[in-house]
Parts: sequence; C-alpha cells; structure tokens
Amino acid sequence: MSNKQPQNTPPAAPKQEGEPQATAAELEVAQLKAQLAEAEAGKAAAEKAALDAQAQATEALQMAEDAEKKVAATEAAAAEALKKIPDKSEAAEQETLAALRKQKKYVLTINSTERSAGPVPLGVNGVGYLITRDTETLVPEGVINVLNLSVEGNAVQEEQGGQVVTRFQSTKRFSYSYREATADDESKFAGK
Repeated sequence: MSNKQPQNTPPAAPKQEGEPQATAAELEVAQLKAQLAEAEAGKAAAEKAALDAQAQATEALQMAEDAEKKVAATEAAAAEALKKIPDKSEAAEQETLAALRKQKKYVLTINSTERSAGPVPLGVNGVGYLITRDTETLVPEGVINVLNLSVEGNAVQEEQGGQVVTRFQSTKRFSYSYREATADDESKFAGK
C-alpha cells in the first residue's frame, strides 16, 4: 500500500516531540475511514435523490391519471351535449326542398353537343340534380336560373386593321330549351 494521503484528506498534524509517531498502518486506516465516511455520505445523497425522483415519478403518474380521467369526462360530456343539439342541417335541407317544391315548375331539355352527351349535374342551394340530355325533365325554377347563369368564355379571332385580334365572348355553357309546366306535365312526371 502507498503512504500517500488522498488529496481530499488533510495531512495529519505533525506529532510533537515525545509523542509516538503514527505507523504507516495507522495512517492508512485513518485514510480508509475518511474515504468510507465520504462514500457513505455519497450513498446517502444518492439514496435521497432516488427517493425524491421516485416521489416525483409517482406524483407525475398520478397527475397523468387525473388528466386522463378529466379528458374522458370531458369527451363524455361533449358527446352528451351533441346529442341534445338538434340537427339543423337536416332541418335546413328539408326547408330548402320545401322551397324548391313551391317554386314554379318547368319542362327542361338539355341538348347533347359534340363535346358532351352525358348527363348534366346541377345544384341549387345544396340540392343536386342529374339531368339526362335530350330528355324532357320536370325541374323547379331554380334549376333554370342556374342554367341561365352557366356561361363560358370562348375565344373568337377577328381581323382588325390587318391584325388578328383574339377576344373572349361569353356564351351559354349548355344548349337547352324549357317551357312552363302545365298541370298535365306535372301529373305526367309525378310518377317518375
């Protein structure tokens, strides 16, 4: 064993004359006791830190469980509240359908074109219509209004002053014809 003292242990006070000198073994025992005391203090601090960490972890787990319970309670309360709210979208849809039924009726025919021969989808206030081309169809006035508003811009080239000028001309999107429905028309289409 070495006779060197650890750096964190103060050197032993020199013995006075007449006192017996400490042996190397006694010095080593003193050093080991000091190291043991230091290690025990470190162990106690580590154990305290571990207990504190364990307490914090337990507290955090409890907080998480409480938060989960609050979330579940809030979700359940929200679901119950939603059940109590009347479904206004269904009522609004019924209101729109009733308004469309009250409108003046027309017999509409949308003609096929070179570009398109398929059915024409139209919507009036969220109510959809799929109108077959080249077939008479009974529709409310709102559908005629949508068709009247359906325009597209077509490029038209003209010569002006020796130059070709391109301009856009608004034209109806669909080729169609309509007439006001009679009582006979309404009864004829009632079964369709």
